[in-house]
Amino acid sequence: MSLPYRRGGAAVRSLWPCRKAGRRLSKGPRRRDRGRIKLGAETLESREMLFGPDAFGYTATAIDFDFEDISATGVATLSGIDDSFVTLGPAVLEGFDFSLYEQDYTSVSYSSNGLITFDAGVTDWSNTDLTTFPSQAAIAPLWDDLVTFDGGAVYWDVRGDADDQRLIIQWDNVAYINNASDDRITFQAVLSEIDDSVRFNYLDITTVGDSRSEGASATVGIKDAGSTAALVDQLVPSVNAGPNEFVGPLQSTLISRASTDPVLPNFEPIDPLGSLVYGSEVRGVFETLGDDDTITIDVAQGQDLAVLVETETPGAAVLRDPFGEIVPGGAAVLLGEPALLTTPAPTVDGVYTLELFANPEFSGVYDVTALLNADFERETFGGVANDLLGAAEDLEFVVVSPSVDPLPVGPIRRTGVMGELAGPTDQEDWYRFSLSEDQSSTTVVTPLDGPETPLVELYVDTAMLPGDFNADGVVDLIDYTVMYDSMGSATPMPNDPTPAQVGSDDYDTWIANFGLTTADITPQLELVAAGIGVGDGQRIVDFVAPA
Repeated sequence: MSLPYRRGGAAVRSLWPCRKAGRRLSKGPRRRDRGRIKLGAETLESREMLFGPDAFGYTATAIDFDFEDISATGVATLSGIDDSFVTLGPAVLEGFDFSLYEQDYTSVSYSSNGLITFDAGVTDWSNTDLTTFPSQAAIAPLWDDLVTFDGGAVYWDVRGDADDQRLIIQWDNVAYINNASDDRITFQAVLSEIDDSVRFNYLDITTVGDSRSEGASATVGIKDAGSTAALVDQLVPSVNAGPNEFVGPLQSTLISRASTDPVLPNFEPIDPLGSLVYGSEVRGVFETLGDDDTITIDVAQGQDLAVLVETETPGAAVLRDPFGEIVPGGAAVLLGEPALLTTPAPTVDGVYTLELFANPEFSGVYDVTALLNADFERETFGGVANDLLGAAEDLEFVVVSPSVDPLPVGPIRRTGVMGELAGPTDQEDWYRFSLSEDQSSTTVVTPLDGPETPLVELYVDTAMLPGDFNADGVVDLIDYTVMYDSMGSATPMPNDPTPAQVGSDDYDTWIANFGLTTADITPQLELVAAGIGVGDGQRIVDFVAPA
């Protein structure tokens, strides 16, 4: 089957394992002394539950509980009121922006009723399933009829730096309207700028003796802008269905986006501009026991293809060529470790197929990363460490015909690599590849200059293997033939220390070095370029040479 797809809808309690009969997490005092609270799987039941994806690839995942309290540092708003909202504009958010359903927003509104909207505020207290109302794009951490009387408030705070900021909105010590008890509830939404994900953290949403307790009458989810049910994209894991695996006290739910297209999206160049190292990612789910998935990748002739499969679900992965045959090295057993599949170069023009099989007794999430015209660092996957010049990983160039500015149109040779500086013992990675006939090899080193700014340095090895007139890395009889055929010519030969007219001096050089290889020559590196690589623990380094 193709990647599992389910349009977002409402979950009912019977879909998800609920708490065991009689089990209740203890309720604390009306006002807690709070800081940052985290609970792992050893404290709560397993949180490996997933809802979705919707048409845009958004999924809701029940994750370990985490709560970053901002009641002591955030800005208090909407205190002592019913049915009101606040809008935070660009001037207040100071550069924070967020994307939802591929629309960018620099301002956000939130109401006292546990609803976040974009472009305009909404005060409605009667929650819906997010199909036709509100018309604005919305995020509902716990949309219900809430009030902030008797010390309640809604706090907001922007934390983090640069492009890794997060907007935290916290409904603190609020109550269901007409609540007969003194119980108060506290929950928050965390909007992450770096990956446009949303996290709902429910510290305490229990109200004893109230039928609305723990999300039983609330909406939890997200929606795109629009009010026509058939056209609105949405992901709603819970409507009037709490408590369940996505809403409940001391629980957290992460809403994030992943591709749901069974065909990888069009490959887009990765920085620097014009790069022909392409990368694309797709996330899917072994949704049912024994579920098998298929992903197709369209590859032009002459392009290298490398595929990485990451999952904790036991199973198998098979990569087939356009004729349905398994490519050499294209099969792997999935045992919880990343599996790397590559095609032999050059590939055959056509559609390659990645088949993923889950063990019939397991289900779970997997991630697939595909690279064209690039490779993965072998050290990361159990290969030989490339931390020293002498252990540099060899990379092969591929011939491609670029049409992306600013590169020239026409065949060029190109290579690239995606790797990781694991530090502190993995501070440098070295790679070696042929650049041109008169420059026998080029090496790149990436010493760690902070976890997100690896420095990339490009060196040319100017060391010469004298007498290797055909530049194949060894001085042998073939070089004598090259020299003999060039005798008397003024055109210099590769690795000729006397680049004048080919003559007896070249014969003496060949005799003196006969049998030597490049391994016998001490590298002489000359720094020719430097730059900053892709951060966040991984980087793609891209190099071009004339054809």
